[in-house]
Amino acid sequence: MVRSGRGALSGEGDSGFGSTHVLLLPRAPGQCEARITHRGTTSILLMERKDLPNCQTPTNPSVTYVGAWGEIATDPSGTRRLLQIWLWAENSEQGRGVLLNDVASSGLHRDFVFLKRFRATRSDGDRWTLRLEKPDVSDATSLTMTISGQNARVLGPANLVGPSGEAILVKRAFVTDIRIELVPMRDQALFERYLDSALFNLDLSWTAP
Repeated sequence: MVRSGRGALSGEGDSGFGSTHVLLLPRAPGQCEARITHRGTTSILLMERKDLPNCQTPTNPSVTYVGAWGEIATDPSGTRRLLQIWLWAENSEQGRGVLLNDVASSGLHRDFVFLKRFRATRSDGDRWTLRLEKPDVSDATSLTMTISGQNARVLGPANLVGPSGEAILVKRAFVTDIRIELVPMRDQALFERYLDSALFNLDLSWTAP
């Protein structure tokens, strides 16, 4: 937004559905007029100033973010293998998360790499069993993830973790998306609905180093 004459603010952006122009004009004290123009149509809204309370972090949230772990490894063939895991824990020994895996030649940009959702069960402290909700094969697909500080050891099928069946991930997101960053954790039911809708068939892109 940029300030123009008479205290007005104007701005323009494109979220992928065409350009939208917004003009905010001061009116009575505590009020402004918003003129929103999109594809030749202008909507005019009268808006009032509202002071919203600060969002309070719950002392015992229903869901906690455990973290994101990832690895970009080099296979014996020379191709790059990406494995990225995001994990959230509920108050019980259960959790949910998403997994991203792909294989690509160095320098290749990959679009439309789809997330896989999983349900998780914790045992022995920081040892988790991850069960893919929609596995690539008819038999149930599961992985074991053991967290140790800033690292995580993952055991599972070769098509997910590599030829050795084992991968050592670091606590880092090599690939991410704003919809993953905005997962709500204040309410468990809202968390479940969000994962089942906003992250359903979500595709990400990455470039193999």
